Amino acid sequence: GDLSNGQIKVAVPKTEQVELIFNNFTASCNTSAPLYIESADKATIVLAAGSVNTLTDATLYQFANPAEDKPNACIYSSDDMTIKGTGTLNVNGNYNNGIGCKNDLRIKDCTLNVTAVNNILKGNDSVEIENATVKLSGGEDAIKSDTADRTDKGYILITAGSKVEINCIDDAIQATMSITVEAGCTVTGAIMDEAPDRCLGVLVGKNEGEVSNGEETLAAVKLLTGSAGSQNSQDQVSGLSAILRLELGTDRKIGIAGQTAAKDVDKTMIW
Repeated sequence: GDLSNGQIKVAVPKTEQVELIFNNFTASCNTSAPLYIESADKATIVLAAGSVNTLTDATLYQFANPAEDKPNACIYSSDDMTIKGTGTLNVNGNYNNGIGCKNDLRIKDCTLNVTAVNNILKGNDSVEIENATVKLSGGEDAIKSDTADRTDKGYILITAGSKVEINCIDDAIQATMSITVEAGCTVTGAIMDEAPDRCLGVLVGKNEGEVSNGEETLAAVKLLTGSAGSQNSQDQVSGLSAILRLELGTDRKIGIAGQTAAKDVDKTMIW
């Protein structure tokens, strides 16, 4: 079905779980987010097999209370949210973030295409992409998790079988605690601006040099930083033979930049 200039708002007790099934569903809102999970224990969006679903938000949100600042994404949840199924979900974030979640955000098995002006995917506590095909474009940061007060949160996990394509302006993958890219997944992308001094780069392969932020050597595999010649260049992390893991400490960031093709890595990287 279609929802034109409206909003689905979910507000149930924190003890209850909610499941929404999208089956060729299109929704838009001229004043806010078309989907707002205000309260629930956990929300799950199921994309019906073979379905194509599209959500589009406003370019400017109107809040009943000027002190409010949520929702701030085309799809926003105040609690845990999972998007799964064998259908396709297109999200057009015109105001701020594409998909935002205050807690844990999980993308599983589906095809997901998201554009946004700020963060494309943001799970404050965590972002997990499991066996999904994901295309992210247009935003400042592509995948972000920024909880800093718990060592078991603030992480990003991309599992085997996932395919992630990123086209963003700043950091492709940013987390406060850890980033894990498992063997058997593919990450490709291009940076759209010359701002990669704020990120470390993308993994480019076995025995290729060192991890460097342009000023200091960090570890034994090279991550590229951007330069004047790196705009719109292509890199790939493909068919990894081990896990790339950026573990704990200060903010960890991976950007898409540089011109060296990816190769296999043969061990887990930790720093």
